[in-house]
Amino acid sequence: KLILGHLGETLPYLLWRFDSRATFYGVKLKRNPSDYIKENIWVTCSGMFSKEPLDCSIAALGASRVMFSADYPFETIDEAGHFMDSVALPEPLRADVAYNNAARLLGL
Repeated sequence: KLILGHLGETLPYLLWRFDSRATFYGVKLKRNPSDYIKENIWVTCSGMFSKEPLDCSIAALGASRVMFSADYPFETIDEAGHFMDSVALPEPLRADVAYNNAARLLGL
C-alpha cells in the first residue's frame, strides 16, 4: 500500500499510457500496469485544490482511493479546509474523501 500526495503525482492521468506502452514494448505482466496502480495506490489532494484534477483522480482510481490532506506548510490549512468544504461533490463522496477513506485504510 502506497499513499501519494498531489492527487497521485500525475499517475491517474497516465493509466492508459502505462497499459499502452506495456503492450507496445511487450512487457509481460499477469495484468495491466494500471491494475496494479489501482489496487495498491491511494492518493491525497494535498496541494491540489482544484475540482478537475480531483474528479480525474476519483474517476481513474475510484472514489475509495482518494483522501483529503492539506500539504502544510506549503498550503494553508484554511485553504485546504475551504476547498474540502466547498468543492462540488455529493455529500456521501465528500465524507469519504474528507475522512472515511483514510479511516478505513489506516484503521482509524
